[in-house]
Amino acid sequence: MGELAADSDWISFEATVSTSPDQVAIAPGYLQREWTENDRRYFHSTMDNPTLNFYAFLSARYEVKRDRWNDVAIEVLHHPGHTYNVELRAVTPEHLQYLIHDFFERITLYESRALTATYTEVAGGKYEVKVTAKVRKLEGTGVGTEFAVKLADWMDVGVLDEEGKPLYLERVQVKQGDVTFTALVDQRPAKAGVDPLHKLIDRKPDDNTVVVEKL
Repeated sequence: MGELAADSDWISFEATVSTSPDQVAIAPGYLQREWTENDRRYFHSTMDNPTLNFYAFLSARYEVKRDRWNDVAIEVLHHPGHTYNVELRAVTPEHLQYLIHDFFERITLYESRALTATYTEVAGGKYEVKVTAKVRKLEGTGVGTEFAVKLADWMDVGVLDEEGKPLYLERVQVKQGDVTFTALVDQRPAKAGVDPLHKLIDRKPDDNTVVVEKL
């Protein structure tokens, strides 16, 4: 994941994506043009500022929900059968309102790093896991610089098995950089840490977890 390292270069981005005529293609940036040619559908997008060299292209038979907020046009593309969370801004509970700001109004990055993870065998064939970690939250300016911002976010902490499946997963509010938690699991743990399933944009996601060592 070198493209998310602290010294990574930011890039200019522009793309034209072709897809089937009944699908919508998504790329980073702002849609400049859409057209159909030779039974293919095309989408041309550009970014107005430098961006991280970390992006994806998607294409599917999406339905599109259109709205406006503060004179900004918003389009939410979703699976036709999945509409329960389309009205995100209207239904987001108060304690999660910061997500609207993070997702729609600024560039938000995280640096989550597991430091230690140990386990001991306890009664009933269970394993007690103790974990320490550090977390930072950053805001990108869009022109290659970042600065730390206040951390009061709900994040997953968890313990994984050898296949990377959760043995324990709980969402906790992280209000400071130092994170500690204890978990009781039914199987021998393999790894543990913060945001273990990589739901957040992290510069070095590989260090979100560490190997759990036996005490």
